[in-house]
Amino acid sequence: MKRVVLGLGAAALAVAATVGVAVADPGGSAAPRPSLVVQEQITDIAIPAEAKVGTPFTSYADITDTARKKIGETGGQCAIVKAHFEGHMWAAQCTSMWKLPGGQLSVSQLLPFDTVTGAAPKKARSGAAADYAFEGVVTGGSGKYRGARGEVRFSQVQDAPSGFFGFRAEFTLRP
Repeated sequence: MKRVVLGLGAAALAVAATVGVAVADPGGSAAPRPSLVVQEQITDIAIPAEAKVGTPFTSYADITDTARKKIGETGGQCAIVKAHFEGHMWAAQCTSMWKLPGGQLSVSQLLPFDTVTGAAPKKARSGAAADYAFEGVVTGGSGKYRGARGEVRFSQVQDAPSGFFGFRAEFTLRP
C-alpha cells in the first residue's frame, strides 16, 4: 500500500518524481508514511446559489508543492444529490481528475457542504480529534499511477492573510 499526501490549497505531484514511495507492512502493523506533500488551491468554482437536487457545478484547482509552486492541476464535476439536510447542509457527488507529474489519478467522492460556515464539516478519524472534512475513493490512474486504487481524505486549509483557500488531501494508494 502506498500513501501519497497532498496538501490542497483550494479544492489534489511533480514532487512525486523526486520523493520515494512508502509501502505499508502487508500485516497492517505499521501505518504508511506520507511520500508526497503538496497543496491544492482552488482557482475557479461555480457553487450554485441555491441547492437543488440535480444542480451541477464544476471546479478547477492548481496543485502546488509546499512552497506553493504549481506542479499540477485538478478539475472536477459535481451534482447536488441531497439538499438542505440538518437545516443548513447539502451534499454533492463529485468526480475529479488529478493531473500530476508522471500520470493522473481519478477520484470520486461525496462532498458535504455547510451553508452557514461555507465549509465542509470536520469528521473525527478513528476516535481522534476532528481533522478531516470528507473522504473520496481513488478509482484509477494512468502513467506511474496506472491501475491505482485506494482512498483519499480531504481537510480544509485556509490562510486568510495570503488569501489561500484549498484542501489538503492524503492519498492511500494500492496498485
